[in-house]
Amino acid sequence: MNIRLLGKLVLLFAVLIIGQNQTAHAYDLSHQEVPGTLTMASLGMEDVTITGLDNSVSIHFPLPSNWLRRHPAQVTLVYQASPLLDTERTSVTISANSLPITSIHPVVDSQEHTIGFEVPPDRLNAENLELRFDVRLFLAGDINCPEADNPGQWFTVRNTTKIQLVVDEDIFNPTLADLPAAIVVQNSIDAPPDVIFVLPDDFDASDLTVAARVAARLGRETGSGIFPFQARTASSLADIERTQANLVIVGLPDKNQMFEVLASSLPVHLNKNEFEYPEGGKVAGNTAVIQILNSLWNPARKMLLVSGTDQAGLDLAGQAFADNTTYTTLTGQSQLVMIDRLATNPIESAQQPWLSDTTSLSDLGFRDVVLDGMGLVEASYYFRLPPGWILEPGSQVTLHMTYSTALTDDSHVTVSVNGEPIGVFPIDIGDTSKTVTFPLPDRVRDTLVSGSRAQTMNIRISARNFLDLINCQPSNASAAWISVIAADSTLYAPHHIMPIPDLLAFPYPFVGSSSDDPPTNIILPAAATTDEIAEGLSLATSLGRFNLVISNLSMVTYSETLEASLADFNLIILGSPERQPLVGKLLQSFNSDVTRLATEALSNPLMGVLLEISSYWNPERTTLVVTGNSQEAFKSAADALFAAAPPVQQSGSLAIIEPQQGPHIIYSASGQTVLIEATKSPVQQPENMVTAMPMTTPEIMQPQPELPLPSGQLVALVVVPPLIIGLVALVWVLRTRISR
Repeated sequence: MNIRLLGKLVLLFAVLIIGQNQTAHAYDLSHQEVPGTLTMASLGMEDVTITGLDNSVSIHFPLPSNWLRRHPAQVTLVYQASPLLDTERTSVTISANSLPITSIHPVVDSQEHTIGFEVPPDRLNAENLELRFDVRLFLAGDINCPEADNPGQWFTVRNTTKIQLVVDEDIFNPTLADLPAAIVVQNSIDAPPDVIFVLPDDFDASDLTVAARVAARLGRETGSGIFPFQARTASSLADIERTQANLVIVGLPDKNQMFEVLASSLPVHLNKNEFEYPEGGKVAGNTAVIQILNSLWNPARKMLLVSGTDQAGLDLAGQAFADNTTYTTLTGQSQLVMIDRLATNPIESAQQPWLSDTTSLSDLGFRDVVLDGMGLVEASYYFRLPPGWILEPGSQVTLHMTYSTALTDDSHVTVSVNGEPIGVFPIDIGDTSKTVTFPLPDRVRDTLVSGSRAQTMNIRISARNFLDLINCQPSNASAAWISVIAADSTLYAPHHIMPIPDLLAFPYPFVGSSSDDPPTNIILPAAATTDEIAEGLSLATSLGRFNLVISNLSMVTYSETLEASLADFNLIILGSPERQPLVGKLLQSFNSDVTRLATEALSNPLMGVLLEISSYWNPERTTLVVTGNSQEAFKSAADALFAAAPPVQQSGSLAIIEPQQGPHIIYSASGQTVLIEATKSPVQQPENMVTAMPMTTPEIMQPQPELPLPSGQLVALVVVPPLIIGLVALVWVLRTRISR
């Protein structure tokens, strides 16, 4: 064979392989419409079974917040029906957001069957698509006197039921009233766009604090749909990040170079780093300037700009996000905020729950619930108790119920809390409005077997609705109903606060309900990296979910002069020991057990550490140290705080986070008891091993773990280079031999 020809073939083969490997990482931004599918199973739902003669159930599919409702949704219903039903008389009517879509006579053979239908775009203008199934389930041969509650009357919606959407991303200019959904995309079918905070290259404490308060506000308004934020400086933001992410740009125009790029496109224009009104004239000093618009690099992405005419104006912008009243008045594409617009009271008592021992369901954001239809009908109220609360004897649930005069005295309501039955209420047909109180038993309030206390409550109401059907008159399911009045239904919760310092109480005491509560200061390492800032912002976001008085939150970097001001704060200290000097100083202040265990844990570069103690600078304050002896270990510790609150299941002040495991306590301050010995030496991992570190997130969106590359890519990266080298070597050997 011709050696030159062989060499060319080898080189061509190598180029093709390398080219294919690079192509796998290219970004395609050309498409506008991407089909997406939601199933009940992918949303964590189980099969839903409807029983009885006349009954109904609603299933809610969350819709993406960043898409235009221009196309119909295609629904594929997967169902099973009892073989005992009468095919001719049994019917199922399906409605989508209150609009009847179709009615069917289901196939009644207990096998799976499917039907398809469309939901028009005008019925998709909501946060959720509610599919309601109204059924009439007649038993075969039961003609003269139909049964209303036979176990053979059932219709099941399988959790493989799916909705297919054409996800056409919103390219219209957002307004500040669209926050937070414009920036933090909710219910995304695929991975939601990243949210990146862009700070000045020479950021200072003011920039960090304003960013932290914006992050906390987004956390509060987004609730369980929040996900970790990223951070960049203006010069480190990559082109692909500009295109793919939603951006929050923070700082003064003369410090953050992003403003220079955007100057002519802003609703409030910039002229030589000074804000000007669109009609002309410079904006006065001490003014916050808050703006939102489509990204210049991708109209489907959004940019929130938080700035001011001067330093006082920038600080005021942070206060505008901290203040509840001011935040709710933000509207339009731009808002100028001056000091006289800030409310004097950062907490509005009429809108805040838990300001006393008695809180109504409406205070918690719930509306009246109507349990309608015959047979078994259920509803749940799921909410979180304030951080650190321990309920005392005498705690009770009071429900105000009204109900139909058509119900019989066989009808009744069963109430359970966190899976534990707490009472049954039989319907009194002589009085259609009742207020019933159910005490919370010790098994609901007390410490669980694991040592943890329930921080969430799920009040489940199960109604059995019966109608008097003597004389076999036709039944009317709409006549069977029980209503729970949210405004008059309350939880009486006498309580005390869990003793601190204790990780089981987190996020208490770092959040509060009053501006009189001690402020919280997040301390980053000096010259903090963008990854460290991102962890601080994500932590601020998580704190914001728990009714934090946002004006009490600040974020700074370490300096030698900082310690003089730390006595007034509850502190959260972030960073590895080599980058955060305060970690080493605090370790030296502990008792011998804590020092030994913490030092042993930190000797393992794979192990993150959470340590909560009384503050070194003020024993009436609390300090939480989030650290690890490598950036990876520190990140796993910080991620644990974001993933769950509290991050541990046992009372204690020192916890470790090992690879592929959640945090667990190794030291309890009560009684100075060592619970579990820390790992004394690093875990030996094979070289080049990629370790995924999943987190448990029962209540908030789970951060995606960093997974190994797909097997095909691993082969391309590991096998291809040696193959190319070998082929090139073969060509060289053949050339050498022929030349001889």
